[in-house]
Amino acid sequence: MMTLKTRLRSYLRKIVLIVLLIQVVVVVVPEAAGATSLPLRGTYLALGDSIAFGYVPVQALPTYPSTSWYNDPAHFRSYANDVASALHLQLVNASCPGETSASMIDPHAPSNRCENYMGHGGGYRRFWPLHIRYSGSQLGFAVNYLRSHPQTKLVSIDIGANDLRLCQLTTKAQCRSASEEERLDASLRKNLGVIFHAIRIEAGYRGPIVALEYYPLLINGRIAMHSTEGINAVVRRATLAAGGLTAGGFGAFVSAAAPYGGNQCAAGLQIRYRVNSSDARFVCNIHPSPLGDRVIAKTILAALLQYHAVTERRVASSEIVMYALNGKIPVPRYVRRKACDDGDVC
Repeated sequence: MMTLKTRLRSYLRKIVLIVLLIQVVVVVVPEAAGATSLPLRGTYLALGDSIAFGYVPVQALPTYPSTSWYNDPAHFRSYANDVASALHLQLVNASCPGETSASMIDPHAPSNRCENYMGHGGGYRRFWPLHIRYSGSQLGFAVNYLRSHPQTKLVSIDIGANDLRLCQLTTKAQCRSASEEERLDASLRKNLGVIFHAIRIEAGYRGPIVALEYYPLLINGRIAMHSTEGINAVVRRATLAAGGLTAGGFGAFVSAAAPYGGNQCAAGLQIRYRVNSSDARFVCNIHPSPLGDRVIAKTILAALLQYHAVTERRVASSEIVMYALNGKIPVPRYVRRKACDDGDVC
């Protein structure tokens, strides 16, 4: 038979247990509710090339030398995923690695291994799936999608880098002469006019269009500053003419790389992989790393903040955008914040 003292101890234990359970409920339930109480506010259409796609070179794949990783496009994330997550939008990513401004309009036009390689042979779309399955051109899909999805809140685009690459591969002076650069600029300007006309007029989309100004591109291991700035100037003029805005990827990467002597690879902004399994050295690929993607995403969010300031159209509240800029897109913990190790080629 239990004594009075024993009963009191038993009751006390139960009371303490109940109090602890209440504390757990009070602390845990709101957090769980908060995690699920932010419904998607609409859709976000991402257009462009391998940078929007989140392409990773075969040498940097976890399955290398096998290419099986490409069979599942969900493996590939880009700045578009970061933007969609920050703004609580459903991402529809129609980008294609190697897309040019011409092949975005006509899939039979020369691309840099999206539909074809310089107009010949098969491209990425022939062998591996994109994030979104569609036939015909990327622009054709975009127009049809925007017509049937008026809840689309944002369109982003990065295009032009592969135009530059094809110019380098197919011209006598590797696109470094004034006449070759002028032809490239004229072609890109014309194609961007067609693309933006289709989005604004044919699709009737009136929301924000954000075009990425490319960061300094590595061409054959060297940064092509002048060529990149030329592409960006054309993109900027065409986008503003269409009532869009640009995200300053160039300046953002230059600023982020400044503490490393301007070395984007050493700053962790671009994908690195070993030369081979027996070599300790690394090479840097043209495509952005997860950190690079976050830097790009923040430039898009910053552009949207300016868009909010001059229009009454809002993709998300200024508070959400500011929160995303200040903390929603953190620097990944695994990115090293120092120069490359001894022996690295960056």
